[in-house]
Amino acid sequence: MFRFLFRPSHEKQCLRVLDIFATDFAQECAWEDIQRKVRHAVRQHSKDLERRIVFEGHRPKDVVGDMIANICLNDIEIGFDHTYRGVLSMNGQCKRNIFAKVITQQFADGWIDATELGIANENMKSAVAGAG
Repeated sequence: MFRFLFRPSHEKQCLRVLDIFATDFAQECAWEDIQRKVRHAVRQHSKDLERRIVFEGHRPKDVVGDMIANICLNDIEIGFDHTYRGVLSMNGQCKRNIFAKVITQQFADGWIDATELGIANENMKSAVAGAG
């Protein structure tokens, strides 16, 4: 209870950024599931967030964007969001759209470069083609 009431500032910052992302992705059908997973990850990995934000100086927006992209990619790699091998369900298509928007925004912000953007897109293509 105490931890819930008095969250560290880096957790509060990440949850605020997640709410900002929610305004952009609210129309996506898979957003609620992703948002729930990110909230859980913020609470579970508080020390890692503290290291990345406080000690390494990363912006909460970039850290939360990484979490969203990784969750989308992981969910698609597992194969639950496929109807057939190489064919995404509607939920999987929403996660792929969210992934694409997040990494494009990270590229526009300068968080990742063109090489990393290409690698991320290739990882998504291989995750879609390889699972299901």
